[in-house]
Amino acid sequence: MIKYRPIKEDLAELFGYSEEDIVKYTQREFFTNRIREEWASLNPKTQEDLYKFYAKSEGVFWEGVASIGYNADGSELVEPFKRVAEEYKNRCNTVLDYGCGIPTYGLTFHNLGYEVTLADVPGKMFDLIKYRMVKQERRDIKFVDITQKYPLKESYDITICQDVLEHVKDPVDVLKHLYAHTNKLILMEVYFDWGGGMVPQHLHENYLRYNDPDVWAKIVKDIGLKCIWWDQNGVPKLFIKESER
Repeated sequence: MIKYRPIKEDLAELFGYSEEDIVKYTQREFFTNRIREEWASLNPKTQEDLYKFYAKSEGVFWEGVASIGYNADGSELVEPFKRVAEEYKNRCNTVLDYGCGIPTYGLTFHNLGYEVTLADVPGKMFDLIKYRMVKQERRDIKFVDITQKYPLKESYDITICQDVLEHVKDPVDVLKHLYAHTNKLILMEVYFDWGGGMVPQHLHENYLRYNDPDVWAKIVKDIGLKCIWWDQNGVPKLFIKESER
């Protein structure tokens, strides 16, 4: 049985953070400023540099914690992930959450009985997630280090790739790799915005190449994916492999 617990308990046990620390570090001003400072200090140029940034960044770590609320128990089911998980639970079994961060999306599927693999860059965040999974008795969850160029060895019925591709040097190559290791569906959201430099981890070069929605839509179609669900704002969310239609 899954044992939900507030993330603040894990932060205290694993890293020794007090509740006062957590409140301070999950303030948007704190973690956004820290991200910009760390980015300027490292000045990442290569994909390897980016992996180092995400492995070590305190700002990114606290942004992830803040994204679910430091007092959250991880039990919430997020749309559209809950809808997809319920609709496909008799047709799909395995799920990959690629670039999972705080894996709210992958856990949505795990809560409904799917076999889930969490994939991300080794570092403080991944250590926290592994610790949380043990404490929640989610011992069947698997983990994959994504720092190799083509890290996936197995295939998955459903792949989640949420707010990941704008952060990598070659989003097209990564998407092709995910496509090759996905049997049916990809849940994907990507924002090729730049924020005028205020969000440096959204790579400017990707903004220049892919910010036009028509350009990215053609790339996705040419890879072999068809969008079958959009959110209320018209943002494409769920894609199916053309071969599975």
